[in-house]
Amino acid sequence: MRRGKALQLGREMVTAMKENMERENIDVTIQAVVNYSKVLARETIKARRKDVTAKCYGGDVSLYP
Repeated sequence: MRRGKALQLGREMVTAMKENMERENIDVTIQAVVNYSKVLARETIKARRKDVTAKCYGGDVSLYP
């Protein structure tokens, strides 16, 4: 396979995987690699954000049983 075609195919595969994968609790890196050494394409799926301040709003919870 020619290098130019491998580069294009690697980018397409990485982009398709990024679109289809769900977010996780940590960052996930997807790479297309040739011969275990050269990285052709790289994408990162960002981590899901935790909303820790959501519990702090809404009034005093001790009033409700």
